[in-house]
Amino acid sequence: MALNGTVHFYTPTTIPTEDSFEIQTEKLKEENDICIYYGRDGISPDDPDYGLGISKFHNFPFVVNEDGSLWKDATLYLIWKIKHREEITPKRLQQIADYLQDFLRFCEMTENNEEAAAEQDGREIPEARRFHYLNAPIKSRRPNVMYGQYLLKIKAKQWGPKMKAVSGFYQYLIEVRKISFPVDMLERSMSSKIIATANGGGYIMEIGYNRVDQEAKTQNQDDGHIRDGEKMRPMSIAEQIIFEKAMLKFTHEELVLGSMIAITSMARKQTVYTLRLKHFISNLPAGYDPMTLRHWRQNNLSKIDLKGTHDIHVGDGTGADTKNGKRMKITIDNWLRLVIIEYIISPRAVKYRNYALSQNSDLDQYLFLTYDKKTMESTPYYHANDDINLPNWLDQGKPKKTGNGIDQAMKRFRDGPLAQECTDRQLFPVRFHDLRASGAMRFIDRNESFVDGGETTWSAVLIKLSKLMGHDSIATTQMYLDFKQHYEQKLPQLQFEFEEYRYAEIQKRILRDRVSK
Repeated sequence: MALNGTVHFYTPTTIPTEDSFEIQTEKLKEENDICIYYGRDGISPDDPDYGLGISKFHNFPFVVNEDGSLWKDATLYLIWKIKHREEITPKRLQQIADYLQDFLRFCEMTENNEEAAAEQDGREIPEARRFHYLNAPIKSRRPNVMYGQYLLKIKAKQWGPKMKAVSGFYQYLIEVRKISFPVDMLERSMSSKIIATANGGGYIMEIGYNRVDQEAKTQNQDDGHIRDGEKMRPMSIAEQIIFEKAMLKFTHEELVLGSMIAITSMARKQTVYTLRLKHFISNLPAGYDPMTLRHWRQNNLSKIDLKGTHDIHVGDGTGADTKNGKRMKITIDNWLRLVIIEYIISPRAVKYRNYALSQNSDLDQYLFLTYDKKTMESTPYYHANDDINLPNWLDQGKPKKTGNGIDQAMKRFRDGPLAQECTDRQLFPVRFHDLRASGAMRFIDRNESFVDGGETTWSAVLIKLSKLMGHDSIATTQMYLDFKQHYEQKLPQLQFEFEEYRYAEIQKRILRDRVSK
């Protein structure tokens, strides 16, 4: 009986000959292009192989070539796994066979397509260049890597398990069968991985992995993306500098400041644009004339340490939304907090609040509002779940606001200041959600020197980053370190430190002057 191209053998047929591990069969016939194998009786308890787990495999999965014959190497591999991996189950063996069958079909399809193209062009493919699962003349022609790229191209499901099965097959060919290839088929390397513990902490473990699996995946992913809830593209350090310089030239204060918060705190858009005044100040000025503002600054801002940080509690019950309402805190630098406070007391922000619907208190008002000149009304960019005005808004048939206005502003920024700043290089794409990922990469970069100096460990860094980003699983945070290892190209360290210092000074000087006007 055949299923999806895999032939099942309904009596144990996994007793190999001593020399070749060949399958013992009594006869073979073809029926409707399906190979059916009839084998000998099952294993007796007296058989020396009986205790090796082989007796469990009443259905042994064969992998067949296009012409219906057995794929010998795959069959021997499956037998080897039974004899040397006691923990393997019939179901798992079937999965591996199915994955190898899919890989073989890809190899046959590629070989046929290349031969057809060559015949049409009137040329011959040299034997050394013919596509075959045992032929890898150069690294870019490795069948396992090309298969991984193909799976990603067609958006196939179970990419990881399929590639793991193929890598295991090649590892068997190389280490057990001693088949040699002109290029390294697996390129095993070591990687750091965080292992979560029951108390919410974690520890680091060095593990081996096949680099070709990662290579196949990275070559066909949308270049440089992390999938954390949705697809994000972290900006490189050089791009972040260009981005922030361009942002200083943009006149949309709510996007400018929101972007700064997102990069420094790694907060999501829904969190940034549901922040309230109370998250930054404990009281508002009695008036906004110069004298009153000067006294208010002296009483409220003089004790803030510019070199310190400011924690903001977000999530259910705080007024600021998070994914699934998770309670957590985000952290920003105090210099940015001061810039935001200057924005809060600026004529622009005061005007926007005057035209907005009231909240439970003045300090419960949104930090960022958008003003419509036609209706002379201010509304939030993103409705918080506990917004007291949201039920009435929805009753009027209006959709809940989820940051579309910020997305539109970001598009104007990309087409304007960012494009102008990229005169000597290719314009890079950026969305607001990418800022969260960019901040995470910056956090990792800043801590790398401490890890190298022995002052901390990657385990501690990733555990802290996981908390800052609000990840439920530290395995999600691990993706950012993996991304850095495979994609991130930093500027030389001295240049990076210089750019960071120079731009920090620009931020403090120019941005604070702008928002107070």
